[in-house]
Amino acid sequence: MRKTPEQLSFIAKEEAARGSVASVALASDLGHRPPPPDRNTTSIEWTHREGYVGCSWNPTRGCSRVSPGCVHCYAEVLAGRFSDEGLWGHGFATRGKAGARWTGKVELVPAKLAEPLSWHKPHSVFVNSMSDLFHESLTFEEIAAVVGVIAATPQHIYMTLTKRAKRMREWFEWIQAPDVPADSCLMHLREQARAHQLKIDKTAPGQADLLWDRPPWPLANLQIGISAEDQQRWDERVPELLRCPAAVRFVSAEPLISGIQMAPTYRRELRDSENAWSEGGDLHQLIIGGESGPGARPCHVEWIRDLRDQGRAAGCKIFVKQLGAQSVIVPLDGATPWDMYDGGKLYDTEAGLCLRLKSKKGGDWDEWPEDLRIREQV
Repeated sequence: MRKTPEQLSFIAKEEAARGSVASVALASDLGHRPPPPDRNTTSIEWTHREGYVGCSWNPTRGCSRVSPGCVHCYAEVLAGRFSDEGLWGHGFATRGKAGARWTGKVELVPAKLAEPLSWHKPHSVFVNSMSDLFHESLTFEEIAAVVGVIAATPQHIYMTLTKRAKRMREWFEWIQAPDVPADSCLMHLREQARAHQLKIDKTAPGQADLLWDRPPWPLANLQIGISAEDQQRWDERVPELLRCPAAVRFVSAEPLISGIQMAPTYRRELRDSENAWSEGGDLHQLIIGGESGPGARPCHVEWIRDLRDQGRAAGCKIFVKQLGAQSVIVPLDGATPWDMYDGGKLYDTEAGLCLRLKSKKGGDWDEWPEDLRIREQV
């Protein structure tokens, strides 16, 4: 039996109170915007930083599948759940016998664009947890308007994550072209504000002048990242990432569905890059995690461990987010799983012996091997 819009609205508000991954964004989309938070409002752990409020911000809506990492996308499932007429997902996703599917429609959401301008407390922001900022359906000018908000709010830290690394690189080339004004991002933000009557003048104290300044490039508060779920996606996307100017570059190897070798792609690109080698390398952080949710694919603990070692050798900060719903144990040096994990409960699957974890996504690090309990921030 389908729930009414009123029931769905109530569910969204209840989830927002519990701080689930996308629930706060949902409550806002449904017209129930919570007051400015004073604690983390997303369960995405890599947004949690001391002195900052971890949250997500979704100035665009909609997406489409582009690689194997999209197969069990939580945003697609959520958009499908709220795809009935009158709800925020209508037109952006459909729901059928095969499950939820994006329609391919992607749009800027002007009503949400200026939200960070009114946040007084410093926030650590995941940009577009429900979309992709560099989707082909968004114009470069619309992307620039989003970055304009980032430029105007240096008290916040923003993290963008895309599977469209080539288009991200193309946008950075466009924004830095000689014929594009230096304050283009803020200019496009002001154009959106005029077109949609956004009150961007009502900002946090002392911030209004920043809406007219020319921001330094690269922006110190913008961290850009790409998703790489397997070797092919690593080889395709990491070189594009390294060609983008950024204060911080990171890779999210989640959902990790195969082993990944960082070299030779990463090191070759560093050698050929015009950017001078800096301490710690051009890739600053590596986020690693197995897949969770219905139909989750297996993630071998040794894939995580191996990528951790490679990242450390390359000078990256390591953030192990979760082991995944199917955490496959691969013995080391002839040791049995029981030798390695102190008699932890195991179960057999087609992929091999897996850890039986209480956390459905393998996100409770008290259940992990001790050497994987690493969450380093840049």
